[in-house]
Amino acid sequence: MRTPFAIVAVVFFVFSIVYTYWDDLVSLFKDPPSIVLSPEPEPFKLVFASLMQEPSRYKIDGWIGETPYLLDLKNSTGNGKYARNRIEVGIPYVEVEKFIPNRPSLRKSTEGESPILLVELFKVENVKNEIKGGTKKVGTAKIFDYPLRKEAYEISSLTKFSLTPDYILKFDLTKSYRTESVKISSRELNKPFTIGYMKYHISNLDYDKRSVSIRRTNSENGLIVERNLTAPKTVLPLKGEEPKSRKVNPRIINYSSQPNTKNPKSSIPAIPKKDYVTYFGKGTSQQEAYNEARKQIKGGQSQHSYRFRKTGATWTCTLYAVTGK
Repeated sequence: MRTPFAIVAVVFFVFSIVYTYWDDLVSLFKDPPSIVLSPEPEPFKLVFASLMQEPSRYKIDGWIGETPYLLDLKNSTGNGKYARNRIEVGIPYVEVEKFIPNRPSLRKSTEGESPILLVELFKVENVKNEIKGGTKKVGTAKIFDYPLRKEAYEISSLTKFSLTPDYILKFDLTKSYRTESVKISSRELNKPFTIGYMKYHISNLDYDKRSVSIRRTNSENGLIVERNLTAPKTVLPLKGEEPKSRKVNPRIINYSSQPNTKNPKSSIPAIPKKDYVTYFGKGTSQQEAYNEARKQIKGGQSQHSYRFRKTGATWTCTLYAVTGK
């Protein structure tokens, strides 16, 4: 017969084995744990389509003495409907309550109103044409555009339109054979924008490199993806002829140093069949800026049109060269 001590020893030994390996024994009777896969981020399809300076709302349309007349391009729709304003220097202006075509769109502001425009300086100079020779009177206004909340900038009667210190960023997203576009002003870089269920936020913009750092957040699963995107150099297709009315389309450059061979009486260049590329030159004079831009033209390209802009003591020449004939 077995002694009670032997029985107790056997029971103790079995119990210690069960206690030690209890978790392993229980796991033999459980279903294996399911593997949870983290969701894969969707392809980053957003494209930084373009980065362009924002055209000014105002254009010099003549002057009397030292008082300029400005066209309000926002309210000048063409077809005989214009907004021409006599603007006194040093006086802030606001928009009229109800605009009537062919009447002023601005009026002098009163105390307590939020102005939108102030002409700080206006001058008329005889400017020599370094290319063709001769001189012409050119009016230049230094304006403060209150909605921009930046430094004052210059507009000139020498150009068809002027550029503000702000930029317009355009992003494209192609979905199922359909492209959705979003345009953002550089004044709104801190505001996120949404396309579908994706929210985008721009964390950095490098104007010189034409690049942005952008963060995408998926509102459904919270996945965050960051990318650096670069906009291509400006290539603007010229479409259509110059408007016959006084309406100014800031997207059409319609003056040039070259005559129109199809219409010798017109100073407007013939519309090329192909797109053109942009070159920039800077200098202390128009001639120096023009020469700097001109020497960048590559083989197989020819000059189509150009324009000037003065910032402080520096002239900038924007030259458009046609690729191909």
